[in-house]
Amino acid sequence: MSRNHFAPASSHSAWAERAVGDPSRVRAVNTAISRGRRIAEAERARRDAGRSLRVGSWPGPSYGHNEFVAIFCAALRGAGVDVVDVVDPRRIDSMTLDILHIHWPEQIFWRGLGPFKTIALLLVVLRAIGRLRAEGVAIVWMVHNLRPHGVSGVYDSVLWRVCVVWLRRLVDGFVTLSPATLGIVKRTMGFAPHLPAISVRHPHYAVPEVLQDRQAARIEARTGNPRRLIVSVGHVKRYKGLEALARAVSQGDSGTKLVIAGGCSDERLATTLRVIGVQAEGKIDLRLERQSDAAFAALARAADYVVLPFTDYLHSGSIVHALSLGSRVLTPDTPYAADLAKVIGAQWVRTYAGEISWRNIEALPDPGEEKPDLAPLAPSRMGRAMVDFYERLRATS
Repeated sequence: MSRNHFAPASSHSAWAERAVGDPSRVRAVNTAISRGRRIAEAERARRDAGRSLRVGSWPGPSYGHNEFVAIFCAALRGAGVDVVDVVDPRRIDSMTLDILHIHWPEQIFWRGLGPFKTIALLLVVLRAIGRLRAEGVAIVWMVHNLRPHGVSGVYDSVLWRVCVVWLRRLVDGFVTLSPATLGIVKRTMGFAPHLPAISVRHPHYAVPEVLQDRQAARIEARTGNPRRLIVSVGHVKRYKGLEALARAVSQGDSGTKLVIAGGCSDERLATTLRVIGVQAEGKIDLRLERQSDAAFAALARAADYVVLPFTDYLHSGSIVHALSLGSRVLTPDTPYAADLAKVIGAQWVRTYAGEISWRNIEALPDPGEEKPDLAPLAPSRMGRAMVDFYERLRATS
């Protein structure tokens, strides 16, 4: 379709004036028409040129703090997408993108800039995203969390709400990491009922071709050989429920050992865990420092179960990471965990209601040595589903 198919802007303005009368509504109509025209023309030019869809990931492949981003970007490339590494939306030219895919808008809060600089940065970044959208870039938000784990206090909570309210007006579609969380996200975030949305299951991490034997892993991880070994590995944070887990183990029998391993920046939590550890009389091994990838894998493989008693989460890469290493998981009964148990198997993802107790741990059956079937979590599935979603957005925006 040629550019001549579109009537002059003045004709659209006159039509809108007659249709709605109110000048402010006329401007809104004209803006929508203009944006639709830019998107349509850009889409035709892309298809005519035969080039790949260009998706900007914010953050992108250069972001080294969460392995999910690397897996996500690789999956898009595998599906034929040109991935653009977005470090800062303010520095992106709209001509280089078809889609801006946002992972964690709360990363603005992670910089520790203080209240005034944080709100200033938030506003200019949101305006930059608005500029990209006005210039024809479709905006997609992959909602990882309902509330940022690192945001606390009234001021930060208000700022986060401002971010959500503004951002939901800018997005052309949103994504969740489980079909079980799609409705939760739509209701909680207040997205419009008609807003396009899709769920893709959190992809698995690198899966070893041959799983390390559990006994060999215990030697490597220096855990000893208790009758039952449970492990919680990863960043040690308050929302992960580790204090309750430690108390539960301290009340159990001497044949069960708990290893909590990971960096901990919360000194009060670290002190509490150490006190419980002393009271547990050798049943708890605290390793409150950052673990290497090899140490993480050895501990997960050494465990009979990886226990993740999170008290506040929407999706969990930690559960998927443990499964990717062939480890069975015990975690609270949430929509996300229940869906994983359905597709991977309840013997791999065991759930419980309420706060974790010794009874939940005591009831765990002996694990086997087989590997879980992680085909439903294949990154390639996510990549293909995302490209289909992007293409639909571009065709209908």
